[in-house]
Amino acid sequence: MSSRAGKAEYFLEHFYAVLTAGSFAYVYWVVKRFDLDLDIEKLQMQVEGVRGIILAGTASFIAAIVFWIHMYRDYFRQQPERYSAAWGIFLFVGAHLAALVYFFLIWRPRQKV
Repeated sequence: MSSRAGKAEYFLEHFYAVLTAGSFAYVYWVVKRFDLDLDIEKLQMQVEGVRGIILAGTASFIAAIVFWIHMYRDYFRQQPERYSAAWGIFLFVGAHLAALVYFFLIWRPRQKV
């Protein structure tokens, strides 16, 4: 991976991985911050002061979906040597968390910058 495009892809995948981890932190924050059992008017009052955080969290969640698709695409292009079928099932069922695990255990060691 000595080409300029290869390095850009390498850093982009790392950026997506960070945003995916951020989306987990965002979901935890939403669950802790908001009382989701309230009616819609009270929930709108709670959301009023934190719209920027909600927008950033939504963007990180979208990036997590893109990251999952990238890792799933990588799985089909270069299947792992060991436990290939198990990785495919894990990526499909585990979605974002599985994409992070696949990224650190399979994708990253295979790449060379």
